[in-house]
Amino acid sequence: GTVFGVATSLGYGVLQVNAGLNHLFGVPINETVQVILIVVITGLATISVVSGLDKGIRILSELNLGLALLLLALVLCLGPTVLLLKSFVENTGGYLSELVSKTFNL
Repeated sequence: GTVFGVATSLGYGVLQVNAGLNHLFGVPINETVQVILIVVITGLATISVVSGLDKGIRILSELNLGLALLLLALVLCLGPTVLLLKSFVENTGGYLSELVSKTFNL
């Protein structure tokens, strides 16, 4: 069961990456590109796992965190900052006000 789950996730992920590369850079959507993506993603995952928690996975986690913070900074600087912050406060308040009643079906 686990192998099929991982294979399915990898397959859907490759389709999404291929579509994103096509949209951004005009990379064709075909089986050759998808096989190359599978090999590259599998190779990177294997290198990360083989190098262990202290090296590979930690480096990937820190890279992911850095990219997420960069994306947040870009969206706040280049996007509609006031609207985003206002919506964040309103939605957080709405979530917290409904949390207890929705949790216990009151």
